[in-house]
Amino acid sequence: MTDYNCCHCFREIKSPSYAVCSGCKLHLHYNCIGMSEREASLVLSLKTTNVKILCNRCDKELLTQKQIIDKIDTINSSLDKRLSDIEKLIQSLNSMNANKEEIITESVERSLRSRNVILLNVPENSGCNDAELVNDILAVIDESAVVHPEDVSRIGKVNNSNNKRPRLIKLRFKTVELAKLVLRKSKALKDNERFNRIMVRDDKTPQQINYLKKLNEELHSRRSKGEKDLTIKYINNLPRIITSTPEATNIRLN
Repeated sequence: MTDYNCCHCFREIKSPSYAVCSGCKLHLHYNCIGMSEREASLVLSLKTTNVKILCNRCDKELLTQKQIIDKIDTINSSLDKRLSDIEKLIQSLNSMNANKEEIITESVERSLRSRNVILLNVPENSGCNDAELVNDILAVIDESAVVHPEDVSRIGKVNNSNNKRPRLIKLRFKTVELAKLVLRKSKALKDNERFNRIMVRDDKTPQQINYLKKLNEELHSRRSKGEKDLTIKYINNLPRIITSTPEATNIRLN
């Protein structure tokens, strides 16, 4: 006999076979939790702490605790994802700000170079100064194209070797329109015996040069893999690889 009441039915426990709740440590009838005498004996004979008997109240609390823990885990997982998304957004915004600075810098640089024109293969020490020689070249292209001596400069260091290539000449015109005129009509030099080796191109920024270089590498790679009739053409002032047509002209990086 015992002096305990069952925490389920609140009746006195008269049988010597009873259980103690592993949670609240209160006593209870085995049959109140759906266990037979045989099952109870088997549990007692195991003598292990891994098997626990819980009253209905503690069982529900344990279930509620598990649900709470599951919800906390879900919330933590959601918070981790949100934090990760916020970090990515911050990184993206920082990258965008950096890109904006690069875009602004590049835009300013291109604007400054838009009045410039580069001449290649113009001989050095030809007996006349560069400004006079350049104006002779421009006269062949278009008689309205003239530059002042202070707008003519050689690019790079002087090369004293016998097999040297002449340094590039950079011209700066008064207007963008005049620079574009010279670029557009520069083909006239091909028919001039004196200046048919002179080449004319725009003053590209390092970013433009790198982009065009990569585009040429892609062009050669695609041609080597069997793609035919490919060329590089400027479309809306942007060089692109296209299928060549009679009007398309390949743009080479000089």
